[in-house]
Amino acid sequence: VLTPAQIATEVEKNYDFLATNMRNIAMRHRSIRAVFDSSWALLTEEEQRTFRRLAVFQGGFRRRAAATVANATLLTLTNLVNKSLLYEGETHTTDTPAMEDGRYTMHELLKQYAAEKLGDQADERHRMEARHAAFYTRFLRRQEPRLRGGQQKEALEAISQELDNIRQAWKWSVRQLLVEPQAGQQLIDAAASLIIFYETRGMVIEGREMLQAALDALNGVPSPNGGIAQKNTYLHALARIQGGLGLMLYRMNRFNQGADYLRESEGILRDLIAVPELDAGTRLEAKRDLILVLTYLSFAIARTARQQLGREMILEAIALSKAIGDRWSLVRATNGLALLTTSFQEQKRLLKKALRMAQEIGDRILATRILLNLSGYTNTPEDSFAYAADIYAIYQEIRNPAA
Repeated sequence: VLTPAQIATEVEKNYDFLATNMRNIAMRHRSIRAVFDSSWALLTEEEQRTFRRLAVFQGGFRRRAAATVANATLLTLTNLVNKSLLYEGETHTTDTPAMEDGRYTMHELLKQYAAEKLGDQADERHRMEARHAAFYTRFLRRQEPRLRGGQQKEALEAISQELDNIRQAWKWSVRQLLVEPQAGQQLIDAAASLIIFYETRGMVIEGREMLQAALDALNGVPSPNGGIAQKNTYLHALARIQGGLGLMLYRMNRFNQGADYLRESEGILRDLIAVPELDAGTRLEAKRDLILVLTYLSFAIARTARQQLGREMILEAIALSKAIGDRWSLVRATNGLALLTTSFQEQKRLLKKALRMAQEIGDRILATRILLNLSGYTNTPEDSFAYAADIYAIYQEIRNPAA
């Protein structure tokens, strides 16, 4: 007799495990495959097409995603729900109704079956995977300004909800770097928000693994020969991934290794910014990336007793933030300058300045870090307790599990 855990393992491998040879059971009910085959035969051609295409999603999907990726209509989705092949809500056990642009899920056994049907259509499967990756990397790009401002809570929750789809989209883009021209740009689009998300949520180990996989793939790509634009995309992707990897390693207290990646990223970004043909949008993004790299590199270098060099880097980050009008980066760099300043009073002044700016742009997450730093400059336990209470209240509000 198998244990429940063993049964679950077998089902995950192949749902044909769920079968019986009892003669008093109708043939169409003797296995889960027979049940699914019977239901499949009753679907219209459009329902079959939509059902198999939805197998590309992981952990559920929203109506807009289904329409964009799988060309699913609301009527077809509703029909699949009515036929118990799809569920409205977060899971198939929830009674929560789908909201506007509502969320749908598919039972894992049904998903295995749908994936088999999609696998029979190789060209269609590739198109669905490509559309899926494009949709969720664009989704991440849209979250970046929200993560940098007053909608952090909403952006973090949105990314958390779609994390399974995001992981798949990222891995697909990584695998396609050698064959799909848009894969490098998709990594650029996704990386900025992913780096902020992983750092903020404290998921730095997964962040490092995702970024390392991308870096390994980028290093395996031959030197781009498709023109200046393609080369610039490759270099920007390489620099952003290396910078993010350095940040993750820094947060894991692997300072020297993190500094190595940050230096590599710094060099590529400086060369990229200097390219005369670089378009204005990419140049601006590269400067933002450079500010983040300089900020964390200054911390790493300062830990190796090179305080003055770290201070010079953070001052450059501040100047560059002001030059491009990036207040989010300016707050981070100002907080960093305070930590690299030796004067007690100057540290406190800079931290209070950074806190005001963070509050003005609505960056609640960075405000908590600054409050934590400020708590070390108080004169009384009461002041320290007040800072701690503010930090706790913010983390409760944004529901950050890294708190």
